[in-house]
Amino acid sequence: MFGCCRVEVRVFKCLSPRFARVIIAGDWRGELERCNEVLRTAYSTLVEEGVEYLDFVTLCGGFVVSKWPEHVNPRNVDRFDPPEDFIEDVFNAAGEVAGALELDAFRDVARYVTFGVDFMYRFARGCDPGRIYEGLHMELVCVYDTYHDGFYWTGRSYPTDKQKRELICVPVDTHFMVLEVGGIESPVLVLGCHDLHVFNPRAWAKAKGYKKEVQDGIIEWCKANKPVALLHHPHMTDSYATWHMAIVGMKKLSVWTGLELFVSAGRYAGVCGQEPRMPLYLLLPLMRKGPSIDIVVWP
Repeated sequence: MFGCCRVEVRVFKCLSPRFARVIIAGDWRGELERCNEVLRTAYSTLVEEGVEYLDFVTLCGGFVVSKWPEHVNPRNVDRFDPPEDFIEDVFNAAGEVAGALELDAFRDVARYVTFGVDFMYRFARGCDPGRIYEGLHMELVCVYDTYHDGFYWTGRSYPTDKQKRELICVPVDTHFMVLEVGGIESPVLVLGCHDLHVFNPRAWAKAKGYKKEVQDGIIEWCKANKPVALLHHPHMTDSYATWHMAIVGMKKLSVWTGLELFVSAGRYAGVCGQEPRMPLYLLLPLMRKGPSIDIVVWP
């Protein structure tokens, strides 16, 4: 259709999809040119499918991968509590990167386009295409408002244990947004990849310090504000088992019950060239709530 992408579109028993997920299958390095190929393919597919106006078009975490902005110095920054001016500089730099994406056309088909932008110091060597960086980095998430042509930013706040010395976290309150869902301004929770595990009951028992503060902050906000949509941006999902316990936790907390939409759009690939652990046609329905159209792209 465009470039070298071949596209498969699947609609799961939905007469009126509320959102689209663009699933990249296989290896992915996040170069801008390839990103725009995927965006053009997704847009043309939505037009061809004749979908009604969508609330969201969502892509994976790390959809765009970029070198660290030269004018922003991360050295000696508190990774768990970076200063406001540092975060502002990073978000501005991310806006410059996102500005090179071909997003304008989506105003005809959706209110918001959401995707991840990763900033890192250096690429890691290794076989896992889902782990392409090492050292200091940030994993940002963008919500692009097609109506106002503006970017809203958040990112990862909840590091894995291995990332505590590498991931610079964004403030927890950036995850909490008010967006138009179904034409009504509503509370929406926007999360990066591992952030979803704040709802994992196994994590509740062992979290301490900063991670406990992030858990409490997100869970208390959900209890008080009752979000109608949760937008999740994993880098890679090849099995429901990765996120199962987090979804169990959302159900225990009654967060799941109040959601109209749960949108998760991780890249589909196995680790180190292995086959994915779960067939895609079984996986996709488990990682959503609400009617969707899923566009699967092999770049």
